[in-house]
Amino acid sequence: MSSYKNNRLCWLPEQLIARHVKSLCNDDNSQNDGSLHDAFSQRCDYALELLLAYANALKPIRDGGLIDHDTYMNGM
Repeated sequence: MSSYKNNRLCWLPEQLIARHVKSLCNDDNSQNDGSLHDAFSQRCDYALELLLAYANALKPIRDGGLIDHDTYMNGM
């Protein structure tokens, strides 16, 4: 959920939606649906790699003083 006012929103092209959670995330692996669990785990790994890539790409913007929070504190 987001707003378009007073933020610096950066859309990520991936999202994770866990359906049939009772078949995915049990401590006892014998209760997990193996194929669903494997596919979801691979998707999680992919989405997290992408999130890390975005974080690394945006680090120079955050740390480099490119954003003037004093003059433009609310973004768009």
